[in-house]
Amino acid sequence: MMADAHAAAAPAPGSFRTTCPYCGTGCGVLVTPDGSGGMAVKGDPDHPANRGRLCSKGSALGETLRKCPKLCARRWPS
Repeated sequence: MMADAHAAAAPAPGSFRTTCPYCGTGCGVLVTPDGSGGMAVKGDPDHPANRGRLCSKGSALGETLRKCPKLCARRWPS
């Protein structure tokens, strides 16, 4: 039996698939940790909404995922 030619390829080792959070389109994103607390982000070529392309907001997604204790720590009012 032949494999489906349209089956999604597995992401590279260490990478994972997710969805861009910026608008309602739901573009597919491949995210790879860069080893220094950040992430490398690129469009998922197998995702039907964007076929590997990202807009300017999605392309800059990796810049918003850096370790940032001042912005990322939860602080509840006492």
